Amino acid sequence: MAELNTGEGGGHKKGKSKPHAKKQSTRIDMTPMVDLAFLLLTFFMLTTTFNKPKAMEINMPVPNDENTPPTKVQDDITTTILIGKNNKLFYYEGMFDPKDPSKIKKSDYSKNGIRKTLITKNQKLYDIIAGFEQQAKNGKLTEKQLKDTTNWARKQKENRGIFVIIKAVELSKYENIVDILDEMQICNVVNFALVDITKPEEDIIETL
Repeated sequence: MAELNTGEGGGHKKGKSKPHAKKQSTRIDMTPMVDLAFLLLTFFMLTTTFNKPKAMEINMPVPNDENTPPTKVQDDITTTILIGKNNKLFYYEGMFDPKDPSKIKKSDYSKNGIRKTLITKNQKLYDIIAGFEQQAKNGKLTEKQLKDTTNWARKQKENRGIFVIIKAVELSKYENIVDILDEMQICNVVNFALVDITKPEEDIIETL
């Protein structure tokens, strides 16, 4: 609300002189604006859509009742990630050789660390799914179509990409393991497994 205040103008002086114009001043009442701000704030808080948490689906292995031999994985597509204590991270490619510790490389949890390594090795499938996601952003695919096409691409034999083995020491942080599982989703790694770390592997990363 606005108020208009008028002054008396000072009256007339002695003698013949023109009367002065009355001075006017305005004052704006901001109280209704405060009420409006709180109403708008409440409205946006109640109508806003929060991001829904995305859960990663992990398929647990079926118990081996028939004592069948484990599935062999090709060395050229295998990458082993070693999660150490104090937020340390290492990886190596192919088979582990205790006599060659230089094969184990140090990395980190940043986008230029283990993520860049996984994307480079899994480039084909990553590019395919990134193309589908771009189509969804452009409105060419619905959320359901994006999910269906992504699942279809991951199931194609020629697109399944690398196989990642994740190993963690006993003193590693649970948060680090979750971060690596998130990287599997971000980098579109289809084949990965959590495996116990061996004593030679743990001894080597202790010295790095």
